[in-house]
Amino acid sequence: MFDQQDLAYFARRAKQERERAEVAPEPAARRVHLELADEYDRRAQGQEPRPVHQRE
Repeated sequence: MFDQQDLAYFARRAKQERERAEVAPEPAARRVHLELADEYDRRAQGQEPRPVHQRE
């Protein structure tokens, strides 16, 4: 499991990835940033990482 410092880091990274998605020039880049943000949000909520093959 994650400690409070980890959870704060994941929340911060989710926010950063959403900010990067907003300014990404290409749709594919925006999609990747949003996928990363979603995964960081999961972790910030204390959920375990999903295997790559289960991510959309």
